[in-house]
Amino acid sequence: MENMKLYKLFNLIILTIILLSSTSCDDWLTVLPETKVHSDKLLSDQKGYQDAVIGLYLKLGSKELYGQELTMKTPDGLAQYYAYSIEDELFDLVNYDFERTSTDNTITSIWSSSYNLIANCNNILTQLEDVDDDVFDGNMKDVLTYQVLTIRSLAHFDLFRLFHAPYVANKDFLGIPYVKGLSLELTEQSTSEQVVSLVLDDLKKAYELSKATDPILPDNPQQDFEYMKEKTLYINHYAITGLLARVYMYINNNEQALKYAKEILDEDRFNLTHAQDVLPEKDFAFFDEVLFGVHVSKIDEYTRLDLFKTDTEIMKGLPIADLTNFYAPDDLRLIHWFKSGGSAWAPHSIVKKYNRTDKESELVSFTKPPMVPIIKIGEIMLIASEATAKLSTVADGLQILNDFQSLRTGKVSEAVDMLGFMSEIENEYRREFYGEGQMFYMLKRINKQNVNFRNMNVEMNTSNNFLPLPKSEVQFGGRKTN
Repeated sequence: MENMKLYKLFNLIILTIILLSSTSCDDWLTVLPETKVHSDKLLSDQKGYQDAVIGLYLKLGSKELYGQELTMKTPDGLAQYYAYSIEDELFDLVNYDFERTSTDNTITSIWSSSYNLIANCNNILTQLEDVDDDVFDGNMKDVLTYQVLTIRSLAHFDLFRLFHAPYVANKDFLGIPYVKGLSLELTEQSTSEQVVSLVLDDLKKAYELSKATDPILPDNPQQDFEYMKEKTLYINHYAITGLLARVYMYINNNEQALKYAKEILDEDRFNLTHAQDVLPEKDFAFFDEVLFGVHVSKIDEYTRLDLFKTDTEIMKGLPIADLTNFYAPDDLRLIHWFKSGGSAWAPHSIVKKYNRTDKESELVSFTKPPMVPIIKIGEIMLIASEATAKLSTVADGLQILNDFQSLRTGKVSEAVDMLGFMSEIENEYRREFYGEGQMFYMLKRINKQNVNFRNMNVEMNTSNNFLPLPKSEVQFGGRKTN
């Protein structure tokens, strides 16, 4: 009982911070000068609501969330992309030793940062429900609503993928709470099936709203949404459609996954990067392939100067085993995403796809904003390929996979059965998502029993293929563990 009182006190403190942050822009809305407003105007007019939503995007791009932790760091580490030494911060976690204090610190940070973002989403949604429509121009209220709904669903879905057992193995797994309001009361934990249902509810609402109002679609009113002019960095209809395909693929609903993937592919709006376009624009993250990516203003600080130290004489980042046998020599990803190093007897590579520069005179040559992809056309093609193979024939699925591979490597696969085809799909996921966090979730989706990469074989099983809840949630919040 005493622990529960402490937990509610903690919730009160957090709730107070959230509510204060909705009436003050001194912290989370001052990164972009044009978003700075007086507290008495925030959430009282259209500009205030727009600034509050921009605040969500800034949080998404923070180091604690998709700017590093939830993309290139923890999920990629769990996928065994990198070689860690025993001194490294994530050594225990990536070796699936979840009992160490260092591991719990990482887990607690992911949990608290994600639920802080969710609480901000819920606060804005509550305000949007109560505010008069005439506060907004045109469809702006709906535009803001579908963005916030999508961010809330994205945050919950990635918590679910981290903290739950694979869906195909246990739909009744009890894990995270799906929080839809602001309250001091503890939100009950949800089963995997319940979380997925709530994620889909939010995404489908966002899908319908965006289908009717998103100015990215030519049939919708083309209002001057100046703050959304860089469409890739804001939630849009195609990103929502892609996320629906991702969720359905994760729960092995191939029909629905293919339906939403084909909606995007049939539009022919997003295409894979051509070799001749990379260097002139210094677009090493392949910006134009991205349906939605988070703007990360400090991307150099989080990558080149931190996680992947590629500018030092001796590369001190996270070395990757020799990749020349894993990628074709002319693969665009091998050429533009990695820097080679090591020695002849111990070669290794380090991720450089997000590298920029600290020289002001050279920044102008980077024509695209600093960004980490959340969902992109490559994933949509891989989803369509796999779903087609499972619903139709391997040959039909292979045709889509070959379309993808021909632009990446110039070579195509020749799988003849489902086992060989799925091996090719897994390999393409591993090649495609360095620094983006999706590979670990693919392994969980297919309930992979071991990770065999970098000449290492790490066992994944029912006791270690999900993160444990933070110890504070169990001790003070009374959360149930599996």
